Amino acid sequence: MQIQGKIKQLFAKLDREEQKKLLKSLESKKQPLDSTVKHVSVSACPYCGSTHFSKNGKRGTTQRYLCKSCAKIFTGKTGTFIHGIKEGKKFERYFKLMFEQYLPLSVMADKIGISHQTAFDWRHKILSGLNVTTDEFNGITEIDDIL
Repeated sequence: MQIQGKIKQLFAKLDREEQKKLLKSLESKKQPLDSTVKHVSVSACPYCGSTHFSKNGKRGTTQRYLCKSCAKIFTGKTGTFIHGIKEGKKFERYFKLMFEQYLPLSVMADKIGISHQTAFDWRHKILSGLNVTTDEFNGITEIDDIL
């Protein structure tokens, strides 16, 4: 909440014209989650890593690909946390709500209009898709026994 307060204070210091420019630039950057993954350029098969694949039609507006090495069909969503989501708009609202404030699953499910199980599944899908980097420890560690 402290960061949001600072941002609001800085925004209030801008004159009207600067505020409009900032809002317009932020609006242009805003893209639905579904469209960001839908238009991703595919560089390799998510199953085998091969770069030998070809376009294999479309399903709706989503381009499908056929891997020539493992013969599997995939899209730009395959292997991402959005893969398999049928309710794109609800998922997007859930995603935003999850990072804006911490709420219990039952409250999130009620606000979005989904079941408790779906809210649980979506939360874990999102968390598994986050890039968590752990710095590898190098060096010597010593520990003493404590009684």
